[in-house]
Amino acid sequence: DDRTVRLWDVHRARPLRVLLTHEGRVHAAALAPAGDRALVVGEELVRVLDIAEGAVCATFGGADEPDCEGCVARWLPDGRRALVGAWWGDAWRVALWNTATGEALRWLDLKREITALALAPDGRLCAVASSDGAVRLWDVELGATLDVIDLDTSLDFATALTFAPDGATLLAG
Repeated sequence: DDRTVRLWDVHRARPLRVLLTHEGRVHAAALAPAGDRALVVGEELVRVLDIAEGAVCATFGGADEPDCEGCVARWLPDGRRALVGAWWGDAWRVALWNTATGEALRWLDLKREITALALAPDGRLCAVASSDGAVRLWDVELGATLDVIDLDTSLDFATALTFAPDGATLLAG
């Protein structure tokens, strides 16, 4: 809520520096696989930051600006693309972004609020939970929903998802 993105020294439990002062709350942040960039999702703005310089490398906005309440962010293993799940003005969506150009490559539309997102280790399969009690398995490369896992009752929905290291098992909580 202090509108900042900070780089922390975890061994000393101290911030190393403030990378960015955002215009509003920061809702999600994720480090690139190489640790050189950060994906930062805040109110109506998605940015890619250079960790060493603190400079903004790319901004996603314009007609595609998200309302970032309840949002999630994950980098793909290639370090060039990322997933951002949020309310995008007219629907809950997961967007696959080219982080260099800011281009949205494909979308997964959902009927209800996104409650969790996990990416398989190979970066090809994404699991997205929503408040309708479903977990959708989305092929990121094809942009296709492969399967939908329905939880036992409509009152249940997953708030945590993670893949096993081999990508063959999904844990939902």
